[in-house]
Amino acid sequence: FYSTSLIIMVNFHEFLEHDKGYQQALQQHRQAHSEVHGKGHEIMCEARKIQGLLLITDLLIGKLAEHEDINEGDAEDALLLRLTGDSSDAWASLLVNTLDENRDKIYEQCQAVIMAWHKHQEAKVDAREHCNKLSFAREEARMRFEQKKKNADKS
Repeated sequence: FYSTSLIIMVNFHEFLEHDKGYQQALQQHRQAHSEVHGKGHEIMCEARKIQGLLLITDLLIGKLAEHEDINEGDAEDALLLRLTGDSSDAWASLLVNTLDENRDKIYEQCQAVIMAWHKHQEAKVDAREHCNKLSFAREEARMRFEQKKKNADKS
Protein backbone atom coordinates (compact mmCIF):
# COMPACT_ATOMS: atom_id res chain seq x y z
CA PHE A 1 0.00 0.00 0.00
CA TYR A 2 2.76 2.45 0.92
CA SER A 3 4.62 2.05 -2.34
CA THR A 4 1.40 2.41 -4.35
CA SER A 5 0.50 5.55 -2.38
CA LEU A 6 3.98 6.95 -3.01
CA ILE A 7 3.70 6.20 -6.73
CA ILE A 8 0.31 7.90 -6.82
CA MET A 9 1.73 10.95 -5.04
CA VAL A 10 4.67 11.12 -7.44
CA ASN A 11 2.25 10.85 -10.32
CA PHE A 12 -0.03 13.43 -8.73
CA HIS A 13 2.95 15.75 -8.28
CA GLU A 14 3.80 15.28 -11.94
CA PHE A 15 0.15 15.86 -12.79
CA LEU A 16 0.22 19.15 -10.83
CA GLU A 17 3.30 20.27 -12.73
CA HIS A 18 1.33 20.06 -15.98
CA ASP A 19 -2.15 21.02 -14.76
CA LYS A 20 -2.92 24.47 -16.18
CA GLY A 21 -5.52 25.37 -13.56
CA TYR A 22 -3.22 24.54 -10.67
CA GLN A 23 -0.20 26.17 -12.29
CA GLN A 24 -2.16 29.37 -12.85
CA ALA A 25 -3.28 29.40 -9.19
CA LEU A 26 0.31 28.66 -8.11
CA GLN A 27 1.64 31.55 -10.19
CA GLN A 28 -0.94 33.93 -8.71
CA HIS A 29 -0.10 32.62 -5.22
CA ARG A 30 3.61 33.25 -5.73
CA GLN A 31 2.93 36.70 -7.16
CA ALA A 32 0.73 37.63 -4.19
CA HIS A 33 3.38 36.53 -1.69
CA SER A 34 6.06 38.34 -3.66
CA GLU A 35 3.93 41.47 -3.41
CA VAL A 36 3.65 41.01 0.36
CA HIS A 37 7.43 40.81 0.57
CA GLY A 38 7.80 43.93 -1.57
CA LYS A 39 5.28 45.86 0.51
CA GLY A 40 7.15 44.87 3.67
CA HIS A 41 10.32 46.22 2.12
CA GLU A 42 8.53 49.48 1.25
CA ILE A 43 7.67 49.99 4.92
CA MET A 44 11.35 49.83 5.83
CA CYS A 45 12.37 52.13 2.98
CA GLU A 46 9.85 54.75 4.09
CA ALA A 47 10.89 54.35 7.74
CA ARG A 48 14.58 54.86 6.90
CA LYS A 49 13.73 58.28 5.48
CA ILE A 50 12.61 59.32 8.96
CA GLN A 51 16.08 58.56 10.26
CA GLY A 52 17.57 61.10 7.83
CA LEU A 53 15.01 63.71 8.80
CA LEU A 54 15.81 63.18 12.49
CA LEU A 55 19.51 63.59 11.75
CA ILE A 56 18.76 66.88 9.99
CA THR A 57 16.74 67.96 13.04
CA ASP A 58 19.67 67.25 15.35
CA LEU A 59 22.06 69.17 13.10
CA LEU A 60 19.72 72.16 12.88
CA ILE A 61 19.21 72.23 16.64
CA GLY A 62 22.99 72.16 17.12
CA LYS A 63 23.46 75.07 14.70
CA LEU A 64 20.63 76.99 16.34
CA ALA A 65 22.31 76.53 19.74
CA GLU A 66 25.51 78.04 18.31
CA HIS A 67 23.60 81.21 17.40
CA GLU A 68 22.22 81.64 20.93
CA ASP A 69 25.66 82.74 22.13
CA ILE A 70 26.07 85.37 19.41
CA ASN A 71 24.79 88.85 20.23
CA GLU A 72 24.01 91.58 17.76
CA GLY A 73 27.18 93.55 17.02
CA ASP A 74 29.60 90.81 18.25
CA ALA A 75 32.58 89.99 16.10
CA GLU A 76 30.94 86.71 15.04
CA ASP A 77 27.73 88.55 14.10
CA ALA A 78 29.72 91.08 12.06
CA LEU A 79 31.64 88.26 10.35
CA LEU A 80 28.41 86.45 9.43
CA LEU A 81 26.95 89.69 8.10
CA ARG A 82 30.07 90.37 6.05
CA LEU A 83 30.37 86.81 4.65
CA THR A 84 26.70 85.95 4.07
CA GLY A 85 24.83 89.22 4.07
CA ASP A 86 22.72 88.06 7.01
CA SER A 87 23.16 88.53 10.76
CA SER A 88 23.14 85.78 13.34
CA ASP A 89 19.50 86.62 14.16
CA ALA A 90 18.54 86.17 10.51
CA TRP A 91 20.35 82.82 10.41
CA ALA A 92 18.69 81.74 13.67
CA SER A 93 15.30 82.66 12.22
CA LEU A 94 16.06 80.65 9.07
CA LEU A 95 17.08 77.67 11.21
CA VAL A 96 13.85 77.86 13.24
CA ASN A 97 11.76 78.02 10.05
CA THR A 98 13.70 75.09 8.60
CA LEU A 99 13.14 73.11 11.80
CA ASP A 100 9.41 73.76 11.49
CA GLU A 101 9.42 72.61 7.86
CA ASN A 102 11.47 69.56 8.80
CA ARG A 103 8.99 68.72 11.57
CA ASP A 104 6.22 68.81 8.97
CA LYS A 105 8.29 66.52 6.71
CA ILE A 106 8.74 64.08 9.61
CA TYR A 107 4.98 64.04 10.15
CA GLU A 108 4.36 63.47 6.43
CA GLN A 109 6.97 60.71 6.35
CA CYS A 110 5.37 59.01 9.35
CA GLN A 111 2.10 59.07 7.41
CA ALA A 112 3.92 57.50 4.44
CA VAL A 113 5.12 54.69 6.74
CA ILE A 114 1.57 54.16 7.99
CA MET A 115 0.24 54.07 4.42
CA ALA A 116 2.93 51.56 3.45
CA TRP A 117 1.97 49.47 6.49
CA HIS A 118 -1.72 49.52 5.44
CA LYS A 119 -0.79 48.47 1.90
CA HIS A 120 1.30 45.65 3.37
CA GLN A 121 -1.66 44.50 5.49
CA GLU A 122 -3.95 44.57 2.44
CA ALA A 123 -1.41 42.56 0.46
CA LYS A 124 -1.23 39.99 3.30
CA VAL A 125 -5.02 39.58 3.25
CA ASP A 126 -4.90 39.18 -0.53
CA ALA A 127 -2.10 36.61 -0.21
CA ARG A 128 -4.15 34.60 2.32
CA GLU A 129 -6.99 34.52 -0.19
CA HIS A 130 -4.55 33.22 -2.80
CA CYS A 131 -3.46 30.50 -0.35
CA ASN A 132 -7.09 29.42 -0.11
CA LYS A 133 -7.45 29.56 -3.89
CA LEU A 134 -4.31 27.45 -4.28
CA SER A 135 -5.67 24.84 -1.86
CA PHE A 136 -8.93 24.80 -3.77
CA ALA A 137 -7.08 24.49 -7.10
CA ARG A 138 -5.06 21.60 -5.67
CA GLU A 139 -8.22 19.80 -4.60
CA GLU A 140 -9.78 20.36 -8.01
CA ALA A 141 -6.61 19.01 -9.62
CA ARG A 142 -6.74 16.00 -7.29
CA MET A 143 -10.29 15.28 -8.45
CA ARG A 144 -9.20 15.56 -12.10
CA PHE A 145 -6.24 13.31 -11.37
CA GLU A 146 -8.43 10.71 -9.64
CA GLN A 147 -10.89 10.81 -12.53
CA LYS A 148 -8.06 10.39 -15.01
CA LYS A 149 -6.69 7.50 -12.95
CA LYS A 150 -10.12 5.80 -12.84
CA ASN A 151 -10.48 6.20 -16.58
CA ALA A 152 -7.02 4.71 -17.10
CA ASP A 153 -7.80 1.76 -14.77
CA LYS A 154 -10.99 1.02 -16.76
CA SER A 155 -9.01 0.85 -19.97
